[in-house]
Amino acid sequence: MKKYIIVLIFSLFLLIGCNQKSEEPNLINRNNTIKTQSEYLDMVVIELNEDILIIGPPADDPEASYPSYEVNINENTKVEGRITDINLIENGDYVSVWTEPTQTDKLIAEVIQVD
Repeated sequence: MKKYIIVLIFSLFLLIGCNQKSEEPNLINRNNTIKTQSEYLDMVVIELNEDILIIGPPADDPEASYPSYEVNINENTKVEGRITDINLIENGDYVSVWTEPTQTDKLIAEVIQVD
């Protein structure tokens, strides 16, 4: 009887561990490395220009100051999720952004996932 309980508990933990899935997709970038989490998760679009996306964390406290991040957009940037066209992204949209490294300090968006 004790063996059955141990096997049952072990099976339960095994099933619970197998059920957990990541909410974000894995991204294989141009260097063939896998990024499992975006660099900028659940950010708010502050401004979108022709080639620059400015994002920041959601402002919970209107009196506090929050950082903002400039991410460059190019012809290789993919848009996924609720919106798939870069021109349809609006201020206030929630996004997660994967970036690629560059020779300069600029961040270039590989994937923008609109939530």
